[in-house]
Amino acid sequence: DEFFRRIHLDAIGTLPTPEAIRAFRADKSPDRRARAIDQVLDRPEFVDFWALKWGDLLRINRNALNDRGMWSFHNWVRANLRDKRPIDEMVRDIVTAEGSTYTEGPANFFLTSNTPADWAETTSQLFLGVRIGCAKCHHHPFDRWSQADYVGMQAFFTPLSLKTTGRGEAVEAAGDPVGKHPRTGAVIHAHPLGATMPAASTPGDRRPLLADWLAPPDNPWFARAFANRVWKRLMGRGLVEPVDDWERGTPSHPELLRWLGREPVRSGYDVKHLARLILNSHAYQRAT
Repeated sequence: DEFFRRIHLDAIGTLPTPEAIRAFRADKSPDRRARAIDQVLDRPEFVDFWALKWGDLLRINRNALNDRGMWSFHNWVRANLRDKRPIDEMVRDIVTAEGSTYTEGPANFFLTSNTPADWAETTSQLFLGVRIGCAKCHHHPFDRWSQADYVGMQAFFTPLSLKTTGRGEAVEAAGDPVGKHPRTGAVIHAHPLGATMPAASTPGDRRPLLADWLAPPDNPWFARAFANRVWKRLMGRGLVEPVDDWERGTPSHPELLRWLGREPVRSGYDVKHLARLILNSHAYQRAT
């Protein structure tokens, strides 16, 4: 009964009915747990529940977005999960979003923060599990990321502006993706974390380049960060804690994390596939 109750609460956020509990008790087949997991994951509540969890992560709320923007973003997330769209494609659309916040759901991502610096920090923290905020003001000798790394990420969002229209705020990209080093004054061209800075910047929106780098199979952060967040959602604690600060967190089970971090790429970033793996594991099915 405890296992049956847990998979419902963890996967779809609701308790099983008394009839479902009685049917599970009466089922004596050796694969009854696996079949119960499949039945729960196939219920329509899965989409609603995980859309809510993604909404928490993306800060979809009416205070920042107003009602129309909030519903536009929420409905976009829910539709993507309903249609089983890969998470990496969703993130690409968010990072490169443009247009009206009332009609283009992911454009609301740029209303949850206010400046290119905020957008760079949020993108890195949400999708990579990497906090770069400490490099905004100084280069700490024990920190991996320099101020040049910080400004390089920030420069991707420098061309963005928000324009008030009759259809909410409009996200527009115009200008050069460059920034200045806060200490030396040197020009910093947009470049991803850990990448070599280009000698020059192509004018215009360079966020597609960032999206290309963000979620390919060889990115060392994106897939692991995604897998770790799903693990925490189902297990209560990430294999790395905090889930958004991998530079300072130590994996509790490094081999498991390496294996689990490959699964998003193998499955095409299918959140239900990852949830099914974890729910069927011995780790999840042990008593607390």
